[in-house]
Amino acid sequence: MLRTFQSNVNKNMNAKRRRLETLTAKSASNCNSKVENVMANQHKERMDLHREYMKQLNDHFLMWERDMAKAKEEEEYLNVMYTILKIHITSHVDIAEAVNV
Repeated sequence: MLRTFQSNVNKNMNAKRRRLETLTAKSASNCNSKVENVMANQHKERMDLHREYMKQLNDHFLMWERDMAKAKEEEEYLNVMYTILKIHITSHVDIAEAVNV
């Protein structure tokens, strides 16, 4: 009788151990699956943010290039205007000196 009882206890303990191992394996598998999903989603979000950042950076760089070209054109225009004004003032000074002589 004692042996039968011990045998039943051993069978129950082995069944509980196998059930615990199965549940532990399923739980670990579920945790790994959730972690992989979270990591995949985070990777996708990081890539989307990187793409958006690069697009904005490129847009700003293009705006900077256009602004630099416009500033260069304005500088050339101002240099021409300065030269014309300088010639105009010089010619008026020469005329004034000729009249005063």
